[in-house]
Order: sequence, then C-alpha cells, then structure tokens
Amino acid sequence: MRGSGHVTPTTDCDWMALQAGALFHHDARGRITDRREPQRARAPRLFLGRTQHGNVWRLREDLPSHLVRSLSRLVGKERVQNPAVDAVPPPPERNEAIRRLLAGAAPIVDEWRGPAYRFRGDTDQRRRLVELADGVERIEPSDAVACAALAEAFAELRYGLEQRLPCFGVRDAGEWVSVAYMAAGRGGPAIEVGVETVAEHRGRGLAGRCVAAWALAVLRVGSLPLYSASWTNRASISVARKLGLVLYGEDVHWT
Repeated sequence: MRGSGHVTPTTDCDWMALQAGALFHHDARGRITDRREPQRARAPRLFLGRTQHGNVWRLREDLPSHLVRSLSRLVGKERVQNPAVDAVPPPPERNEAIRRLLAGAAPIVDEWRGPAYRFRGDTDQRRRLVELADGVERIEPSDAVACAALAEAFAELRYGLEQRLPCFGVRDAGEWVSVAYMAAGRGGPAIEVGVETVAEHRGRGLAGRCVAAWALAVLRVGSLPLYSASWTNRASISVARKLGLVLYGEDVHWT
C-alpha cells in the first residue's frame, strides 16, 4: 500500500497508513521528508508497517531512484504479519537484504521495531478511560508556572508546549511525575501519544492514567489517538494492555 493520502480506517492496513501519515511529513510523491514532531527530527530512510491485512512502506525523499526501486521490490514481497502483544514477531524476511542495500548507500545508525496500537473508542473503553483519568490534570500554555516545571522535569516538553497539546499530567507532592502529550501528527486525523514518567515513580500506573486522559481529549474532538512502543519496552507494552488497546501491526524503521 503506497502513497500518503488519508484512508478510512477499516482494516489494520488502513490504521498503519494513518500512523505513517501521523509520524511523517510527505512530499507530492508520497516520500518522507521529515518527522511530524516539534523538533522535526531526521526521519528514517525506510519505514515498514506490517499488519495482517497488508504492509505499508514509506521511503525518504533523498534516496536515489535506483535504491527506491530496489527497496520497493524487496518490501513489496514481504508477507503480511500478525504480531501478538506478548510475542515479538520474527524480523522481516528480507531484513538482511534491506540492510545491505541501505548500508551500501550510507551507514545505518538506528533500527526500531515495535508494536502499534489504536484505541477502540467504544462506550466500554471510554468508561474505563474516564475511570483511569480521574485526578489527572490538563496543562495549558497559559499556566506559565506549570509549563516551566514540566519543561524542567521532561526534556521532550522543552521544545514548546503549544506544539504538544493536548497535554495531561499527574503530580506527587506538588511535583510533576508523569505526563502524556501529542508526540506526532499535529493537524492530521490521527495523533500519536508520547508519555513519560519520572524514574522513581514508575510502576504505579501513572503513565496509563495520563494516556487515558489524553486519549479522551483526542476522541472528544473527533481525532484518532494512536499509541506505539518498542518491543524492548515491556512497561510501555503493559500500559497498552491495561488500557485495552488494539494491536494493529508492527513498525520497523531503518535510519
């Protein structure tokens, strides 16, 4: 499945295409230009989204045409994959061939694999989100004191809270200890959440509470909240499980 246009999310493949649109800016050819984040960080050279209903891939705009053709042939032959939340799926069948092509053009400096989730948004889940969100505070840019304290506690919020809204947090003894915010997708139909918790306060369910409040705010304005993790981050996967999120595929990035 190619291109960067919006699709109606009826299959897991549709959801993966929406996530690709939330994570990256695209040019007229559907090629990745950069990440849809406040820092506009460097995007991966190849993004592959694997689902049980088909695969979605995006290539960065600066790749030469011959490399684009070769990589597209490889990923186009990848079998569909239905990952399970408790089991890391095998890597792409053509992983080594993909890596050789990319490394032949420039060194691979980072690789990422992890599950991608969506919120059901039905009545039962919304009720559960409301319960979890009790006591979580909404942070507004007009609250200069809160914004300064958040930026001090969480590095990701130092780039400007206005670009991270909606943003919700939990305090302990007056100090911000957990926060959920818009990580990517501003202005699009689907928005990816980012969540952080101060190390000494992890394991208390605070991240899930903050994500619940954030997701409710996103759903209320008619947008689609998304959540993703690394396969190595079992705590983040546990949050997704406790929130009752639906696993729709696996992201693989080569940068």
